[in-house]
Amino acid sequence: ATSFPQPSTPFETPIAKEIGKADLQPYFDNGQPVKVRNPNGGPFTKKSDMLVDFYVTNTGSEIAQGEYFIDIYIEDHLAQRWGGINIEPDHFIFVEGASGLLDLFDLQPGEHSVKLVIDPTNAVPEISDNDNTYTQTFNWEVEPKPTPSPADVLPNLSLLGDGTGIRIAPF
Repeated sequence: ATSFPQPSTPFETPIAKEIGKADLQPYFDNGQPVKVRNPNGGPFTKKSDMLVDFYVTNTGSEIAQGEYFIDIYIEDHLAQRWGGINIEPDHFIFVEGASGLLDLFDLQPGEHSVKLVIDPTNAVPEISDNDNTYTQTFNWEVEPKPTPSPADVLPNLSLLGDGTGIRIAPF
């Protein structure tokens, strides 16, 4: 058996994390801090139908600065990450028209959520880290499949006799 080494110096006393005077949080003065919208209006049926706008404010008394992130989650899975920028006290920043959020997702029809998470790694010393998230729901519908009319000319799929595959003819 090997004995544990004895510390040569006493352990340092942990120092509490400094509480800053910045306070990042979702910005409500411009409506909802997260807006899920279809640029063409109507329901969400295609991945390109969904755009997300989000707003972040600093309600503290000093500049929120540092290398922090702003994350957007779809159903608790990270969809996109933005690098944060400095925000003066009582100012806000926004991203409008964020697209491509659903590129990696195959959503089933029904209600889903988009979550805004500000400074998820706690890089900015803040007055409170308990107000850095906001969740918005949206309804995902199935893309309707076009129904051919009797007047439509559909392709003729036929097997070739030589075993090379399927031949597609225009009629």
